[in-house]
Amino acid sequence: RALRDAIQAANEAIWQQAFTRPHLTGMGTTLVALHIAPGIPSDFPALATVAHLGDSRAYLLRDRTLTQLTRDHSWVEDQIQQGLLSPQEALLHPLRHMLTHALGTEATVEPALSTHPLQPGDRLMLCTDGLTKMLDDGQILEILHSPYHSADAACDTLIAEANRRGGQDNTTVLVVRAEPA
Repeated sequence: RALRDAIQAANEAIWQQAFTRPHLTGMGTTLVALHIAPGIPSDFPALATVAHLGDSRAYLLRDRTLTQLTRDHSWVEDQIQQGLLSPQEALLHPLRHMLTHALGTEATVEPALSTHPLQPGDRLMLCTDGLTKMLDDGQILEILHSPYHSADAACDTLIAEANRRGGQDNTTVLVVRAEPA
């Protein structure tokens, strides 16, 4: 509930700015947020709740498997889900950046919410599309799974690699490792 309320407050602030400043009409942004609640009575399994709007994503790395926890709110993703486009066709489609939901573009929003049980050693990664435009899931997995990368070092490496490959958009990455208290 607190996560949903915070997102609605942020949405209202952006919406209000656009309403009072006509030159900002239509502005918005994507969002991915994470809340981790410890399990009861022990610290595990903890529960991760992910909220998102747009095409910023959340991933779970468990063992050697990277799983996308969010589904992009975009026109091409809707077409893929309906079987009208293949994932390969979507990569180059001229409408691939058209969002169907975003923060601040409507008076109210309903973020997509999902909850996932965590295990010790799991890594969660939140990122903007600046990363996923430049690196595919296999490349992200390779960097995240490296035993030489702390969470901070993994973020730095992912951003540097996205920029090295052309950095076509802003790139933000957060990695959280699930550990017992």
